[in-house]
Amino acid sequence: MQDAISLGAAEESCIGSCNAVVKATENCVDACSREEGKGACIWTCRDAATLASTLASLMARGSPHAPTVAEACADACEAAAGECREHEEDAHCWACVEPLEECADACRDLAS
Repeated sequence: MQDAISLGAAEESCIGSCNAVVKATENCVDACSREEGKGACIWTCRDAATLASTLASLMARGSPHAPTVAEACADACEAAAGECREHEEDAHCWACVEPLEECADACRDLAS
């Protein structure tokens, strides 16, 4: 049996940012799925949500793969933030931008 994982402040912060991304992007995907012309927003938000969820799980168990996934998560979050920023007239898209940018920053810090 493995001993309990002790996470530092950076890891805890990144997990929180990842969870915030999952919440915001899943809401965005749900709303965008009912609108025309939002395919890119849906796909980028889905990628960000999937990678953020995976990264949070990897960090929680102290996986050595977390830094590699953190880099991919940062890229996905930046792409999704850019896409959501293009739809600032939609509150659900705009609500994603800040959590995505914060997660991208936290992931870059973890990956470096």
